Amino acid sequence: MKELNDLQLYDQLKEVGSTVEPSERHTLESPFIESIVGTLEYFGVDDIHLKTCNSILRHDKLKIYDFLGVVFRGGINLSDSEVSNKNLHEAVRTLIEIYILQKNVGGFGWWLRGHDLDVEKPHRCDDCIKSYNEWHNQTPEQRRKEHDDLKKAGWTIL
Repeated sequence: MKELNDLQLYDQLKEVGSTVEPSERHTLESPFIESIVGTLEYFGVDDIHLKTCNSILRHDKLKIYDFLGVVFRGGINLSDSEVSNKNLHEAVRTLIEIYILQKNVGGFGWWLRGHDLDVEKPHRCDDCIKSYNEWHNQTPEQRRKEHDDLKKAGWTIL
């Protein structure tokens, strides 16, 4: 992705987001909200602010691109520390780049679950979009079986 200044990146986020998420609220499922919140936690958001983010995404269902844009522009302060806020700004910038490159909100959520930001730069991942779509289209019985299989394998399921 070409290096954009903050205003250009924000404008591109709005452009892509309005196409990707045209409805009033997001429809992203719980595991992917957990991935977004978990990523913010990894980058240093404290528990109080994580609860706010979780509530905004889980209960208010603010569109993902609106949420990222508001945090990016400082409308939701995720830390009381100026140093932390600078780091978080860069983290949210990275999340926005992933969102823009994926051009698919489910693919964005899946990317966060399956890629490691410590070793990978944001990039488009068609496999993430495909995997999300396959998961999203499962029947409740298929999801329940997958859930049970993961628990049997020792995974902690939230």
